[in-house]
Amino acid sequence: LRRIVVVGHSAGGQFVQRWALSSNSWCFGGGQFANRWAPEADLPHVRVVVANPRSFAYLDNRRYFAHSDQAAADDDDGISPADNDGTLTPFDKYQLRPPSAAEEDGCKEFNRYEWGLDENEEVPAPYIINNVQKLIDQGDNSELFCRYVSRDIVYLSGQRDIDTLGSQICGQGKEDGYQGPSRRERSERFFASLQLRGREVEFCGRSGGETTQVHDRHVVKNVGHDHGLIFQSPEGMQAMLGYKSPT
Repeated sequence: LRRIVVVGHSAGGQFVQRWALSSNSWCFGGGQFANRWAPEADLPHVRVVVANPRSFAYLDNRRYFAHSDQAAADDDDGISPADNDGTLTPFDKYQLRPPSAAEEDGCKEFNRYEWGLDENEEVPAPYIINNVQKLIDQGDNSELFCRYVSRDIVYLSGQRDIDTLGSQICGQGKEDGYQGPSRRERSERFFASLQLRGREVEFCGRSGGETTQVHDRHVVKNVGHDHGLIFQSPEGMQAMLGYKSPT
């Protein structure tokens, strides 16, 4: 066995992203069981493909907030979101930061698991304590982040997966803990947060051509919230199988 590919779409995408973050399996290499159970050289390569999830488990308590209400109101660039193949969030008008006291009061659950890594009594997850929280040293998530960075993860977003979602936590308008209005925008914000954290920790000391990016992400044109179309797309085939489907 040389290669394992774990894929998930929508709720499945939520599952595999959290699994890739929390798993301590020796298959990933570098875990606590790697040397005990299998020689490093004999490990299969594991890739995780995260497609169109509703939300992500953030690695710290920072989210993207507009610099001001006016900046958020000025987001419209005249391009329909469904036709926009760039970013939907104007990152020059947003900042990755912890919520203010008022923002946190408005959504106290924003960083509880499964939206973040804080303990959540309503979603008991002992594997988070056992495999994740022990890697966070007094708020410093560098060890956890670098373990996550070391894993081969590809994020896929449908260009037209832009419906504004309701909020499963905190009530309407809180965007599932300030993650963004739509699945596509939540994906681009999470991916951007990884790049910013990567620069902060100098990409975990990696060398070679991959030192300036954490993981990989593709927006699949003309596809909405559809698992069949996104996995049959050239981007989906490349992510799962290593080659592009005929166009």
